[in-house]
Amino acid sequence: MFAVATTGRGGRHLAEIGLLLGFLGASIVAIGAYWVLRGARRSDQAIGRAIERAATLIGFALIGVGLAMQLVVQAGRHFR
Repeated sequence: MFAVATTGRGGRHLAEIGLLLGFLGASIVAIGAYWVLRGARRSDQAIGRAIERAATLIGFALIGVGLAMQLVVQAGRHFR
C-alpha cells in the first residue's frame, strides 16, 4: 500500500495535497500574526491572544502534516 500511494498519480496527488496543506497552514499562521499585531494596538488582548495561539497551533500542525506528506512521497519515490 505504501508503494501504491507514493508512485504514479497517487504520489503526485499526495504531494499536491501536502503542498496545499502547507500553504493553508502558512496562511493560518499569517492570520495569527495579524491578530498579534492587531491586539498590540487594542485593549482586548485576551481574545486576540487566544485567537493567535489557536491560529499558530493549527497553522504549524497543517504545515507539519504537509511536510510529512511530502516526505512520504519523496521517500516512496526514492526507495521503490
